[in-house]
Amino acid sequence: DNSATTTHSITIKDIAFQGFGSGSGNNGIVVSGANERFNWKVSNVKFSAFGGTPFLSSGGAIFTSSWEDVDIDQPSGASGHGFDANGAQTNSLKRTYVHNVATGFAAYRLRQGAWTLEAVNGIDSGTTANWGIFGQQTSDDGTDTYAQITFQSSNVEDWTATDGLIFRIGSFGSFFNT
Repeated sequence: DNSATTTHSITIKDIAFQGFGSGSGNNGIVVSGANERFNWKVSNVKFSAFGGTPFLSSGGAIFTSSWEDVDIDQPSGASGHGFDANGAQTNSLKRTYVHNVATGFAAYRLRQGAWTLEAVNGIDSGTTANWGIFGQQTSDDGTDTYAQITFQSSNVEDWTATDGLIFRIGSFGSFFNT
């Protein structure tokens, strides 16, 4: 809970998290509270069998943080995005892979902020799943926020929804060797 103070300089590395398979409340790492958080470093981490969202950062924005070599594999019947974060500036995902995605959700749900996605991969399967949803709009999310996404050498494939990449109102992407 990040409601009393600003959390910073958190490092999570070289670990695997195993969920218990079902239930929307079966989330992995959850960061909540209204304060911002920064300088998070998550590397060489595997999330598997979470029925909810394996990485969820809600409330205050996360900034100047990085996720490298993160592997996410949700079970069939899951009910959450693979990676769901409310960001600010200078965040990066590098060599991340979301294998399977819950029905009607996205592998990468970046609600606001500036993000660089380098060598990001996904998805293997997911009925009516999206590869990524970026930003928020009042009609769908209850608020308008904007995301600026830079893709570098990423693999955007194998989604089964109508739209693979969705940029909500005011959000945009830049694509390099993707």
